[in-house]
Parts: sequence; structure tokens; C-alpha cells
Amino acid sequence: MFWTSLGALSAGILTGIIAGLIPGLHTNILVPIFIGLFYSAQNELLFLFFLSLGIAQTITDAIPSVFLGAPDPDLVIGVLPSHELYLRGMGYEAIRLLTIGSFFALLLSIILSPLLFFILESLFTLVKPVLVWILILLVFFILFKEYSIWKLIIFALTGILGVIVLNSNIEQPLIPLLSGLFGASGLIISLKQKQTSASQFITQFFKFNKKEYFLSIAGSVCSASVMNLFPGLGPSQATSLMQPLFAKKHPYITLLFVGGVNTADFVISLVMFYILGKTRNGTLALLKTIHPVISIKEYIFACLVLLISGSITVMITLAIARIWIKTYKKIPQKTITITVLLFTILLTLFFSGYQGLIVLIIATLIGIIAPLTNTPRSISMGVLLVPTIMHYL
Repeated sequence: MFWTSLGALSAGILTGIIAGLIPGLHTNILVPIFIGLFYSAQNELLFLFFLSLGIAQTITDAIPSVFLGAPDPDLVIGVLPSHELYLRGMGYEAIRLLTIGSFFALLLSIILSPLLFFILESLFTLVKPVLVWILILLVFFILFKEYSIWKLIIFALTGILGVIVLNSNIEQPLIPLLSGLFGASGLIISLKQKQTSASQFITQFFKFNKKEYFLSIAGSVCSASVMNLFPGLGPSQATSLMQPLFAKKHPYITLLFVGGVNTADFVISLVMFYILGKTRNGTLALLKTIHPVISIKEYIFACLVLLISGSITVMITLAIARIWIKTYKKIPQKTITITVLLFTILLTLFFSGYQGLIVLIIATLIGIIAPLTNTPRSISMGVLLVPTIMHYL
């Protein structure tokens, strides 16, 4: 049993790492891929596999977020801190900060679990009657905090697309929707831009004081909690709401915050599953079919699995980043980008058919509008927010 459990854990970490290296491939997309493959496996092994897969992907996706889709080096406006470091030859530094944020957000989320049991359950009971109205207010805040006509256009287009596709008979609609809006669109933009040739170095330059570390990590846990209280709210929206309160002194301290949000979200989703039996994460939705209710012992076991998987993935992620830096000039970035694009198309065709391919094309075209108009890509989360609001109205 020990070796089979170790195999399931290792397979989950490996699969999560591979998925994390592919832009736009979310755990909600991965779930249907493995249902058939592991349908006959023991529940305990599935539990190990999907927990380690989910947490590994939230850490490893730091690599494509930094190394793939970096903007034209001549751009000076609207460059993300991670891409700015990459253009300065400090891409490894950006990944290091993102993974540090992920690991400590994982650790803090688990430590705070007993407190979160009571706080989140009480807050959910409080906001449930007015949930849809709070969501609407949050949408207005996101749209008009820094007003732009392109924000309204992109939000409206993605919202309409989400309502149409999620209410259609297309198989696995999230695959073409999310891959197009957040994956393929960015890759296509990077193909059209001048490829950066900035030499990369392995550095560990930035260090922050303990207060800055704690505030950024605590902020990512708070953002993850907000995400789980309000369905349809993504990491970018939660971050835009909470980040100004926690990470504002140093431009690169935000990388700790950003790195921690997705990882903390996975843990908080597990907390919500335990206390309320509700899931908003594809991986945990599958686990719910295996364990409709998890006991406190199973929750503690799950936290142990996440700690082990997360620790191993952090080390592997940094190792991959170092290897990438040493070999990236041998394989042109354009080749990697085209390969990922082709994989996305094949994945869409396999799971969603030709209808899904049409959705992928439309979603990609809409997704391209954001970077071309210097609009935050996060506004495309209208694809989930609008259908969610309509569901509750």
C-alpha cells in the first residue's frame, strides 16, 4: 500500500507540473481527462493523486507566466513585475518570489485552518442571502475603479460568450473558453511581438523584511477566502480588491502576493468543502464524488498531502527554472509557443469537438483585445461572473 500511495502522489505531482507548464490549462480542465483513466482506482489513491495534482499546478504555473508571453522589450507601459524582471534578465528571481509566495501561503492557510472553519462558515451564512447583490457591486467596482470603455466592451463580450457556451450542449465548455481567453490569446500575442533576447541569470537579489513577507502572504490568504465566498470571482479580481491593503511598498513584493493566491485558494477550497460540503474547484468537485463528506482525519491527511506535494513541487519548479535558463536559447521561444498552441487545439478537438474549436477561436479573438488595448486580462473573467450572477438572479 505504501508504494502504491507513493506512486499516486508522485503521479499527481508530475501531472500537475506538466499541466502547470501549459498556459491556460486549469485544473477544472484537467479533471475530465483523468476521470476515465483512474475510474477503477481505489478512492484513497484518487484522493492522493488529485490533491497532489491540484497543488502542484498552482505552484508550477509560475514558469510559463514569466517565461512565455513576455512583452516586447521596447514596451515601458503596463509591464507586469514578473515580466519586467524577465526583461532585465532576472526571470529566475521572479519565479523564486512567486514560488516563495506559493509555499508560505500554503503553510499559512493550513495553520489558520481551525480559525477559518469558524470565520468562513459564519461569513458564508451572513452573505448568502445577498450574495448576488454583493457580486454585482464587486463587478461595478472592478469595472469603474479605473474606468475604460474597453473594460466594458471586453466584460460584455466575455459575459455574453460565457452565457451562450455554458448553456449549450458543448462537451467540457471550460476547455475552449478558458484556454482561449487566458492561454491561446496570450501565446498568439507573443508570437506577433519581437522576441526578447535578454540573457537570463540565476539571482537571489530581492530580500524583504519579515513584516512585508507576512503581510503579502496574509493578503493572498485573505484574497483566496474572498474568492471562495463569492463564486465566479477569480484570482485576479480578488487580488485587485485585496492587494492594495497588503502589498504596496515595493513593486516586486507583489510577486509574493500573486504567487500565493492560487495556492491559498486550493487550500481554502478544501476548507469550504470540509465545513460546508461545497466545492468551486474542479479537482475537489471530483473528490466530492469519492468522499461526499470528509472527516477531520481525512482533512488532516489532505493537509499533510498538500504540504508534502507542495514542498516537493517548489524544489522541482526552481530546478526546472534553472534548467530553462541554461537551455532556453537552444530551443527558440517561438517553437515552444507554437507547440503549446497546437496542443491546446488538439485538446479542444478531443474533448469538445469542432464546436469547441469554434468557441476556442472566438474566445481567443476576444482574449487578444485586452493586451492590445492595455486592459487587464482579468476583466475577461466576465465569462464566469455574468453566468454566475444570472444563475442567482
